[in-house]
Parts: sequence; C-alpha cells; structure tokens
Amino acid sequence: MAGVAPTVRIDWDVLCDQLVAELAAVPSVGRIHNRLRFDAFSNEERFKKKFQEEGSGKINAWTVTRVSQVREFFSSCEYLVNTNVVFDFWYTLDDENDSQRVFDKIVDDVLERFQGTLRLECLAEIQGPIQLVDEDHRYIAGCLVHHAELTTDVQHRVFQNTFR
Repeated sequence: MAGVAPTVRIDWDVLCDQLVAELAAVPSVGRIHNRLRFDAFSNEERFKKKFQEEGSGKINAWTVTRVSQVREFFSSCEYLVNTNVVFDFWYTLDDENDSQRVFDKIVDDVLERFQGTLRLECLAEIQGPIQLVDEDHRYIAGCLVHHAELTTDVQHRVFQNTFR
C-alpha cells in the first residue's frame, strides 16, 4: 500500500460495487450479483431467473462476496483494512457444445483483468493477482453447472480523525 493516501473508511457496499464494475468490464461474464443469492439455490426456476444470461438461456453468473476483513492499526488514527473477497462463477455444463472451454476462457479473462495490483476509484487496491482457488462441477437446483471460486485481497488505509 505504499503511496496510497489514507482515506476515510470505505464501506463494503462501495468497495463491492467497484469490484462488480471491474468484473463487468470483462467480456462474456454474464450476470453479476453483489451478494450470494441463497434463495436461488434450492429452486430451479429461481436459480435460472437469477443466474441465466439474458438471450442465451445459459447459466452464466457471478457473485462477489466478502469472506473476511482484518484491520491492522498503525496508530490511534490510522489503520489498514484488508478484505478477502470471493468471486464465485457458475456456467451451464454442456459437453455437446464444449462448455468447459468457454467456461475456462471466461475464467482466464477474469484472471487477466485482475492481474497485479489494481487501484479502484475508492482508493482501495486489489492486492493481485487474483487466484483461482477451486474449479469443479455442481448440481444446483436441478441444473448441472461448472463452478469456479476466485479470491483476492483488497486493501485500503484509513485515517480517522480523533478530534470529534
């Protein structure tokens, strides 16, 4: 975080929205949700409604979630916030149409987008590169899908005015 000016606290909503915007800049990512959609995982109709790409009818969706956050204090008025973020990706599994290759290409494009340190508009930095933690296949709400889990850390330094 050298060279990053301390800021006021950055709320998760602001940080998540900027991560979603970065992800949306990658071609072919499909739908993006700024949270897990728990209600969709138990019902095929809901799952398709929330995770299907418009037009193609394929499951092609991402969720962006915070799994942990650690604060490291430097003084009574300055600290570093390190947020671990998970990007989950679901894509229709269709062997007849070589879906594995399409799925892998989209994952590779996202890995490329988040390669290295990337500064967000809110002055946080993605401490890249993003990592592909797991790639598997799942049967969710009656749908067979490819699944990938990617993770990265996002840091920002906070200066808090102690004179209130």
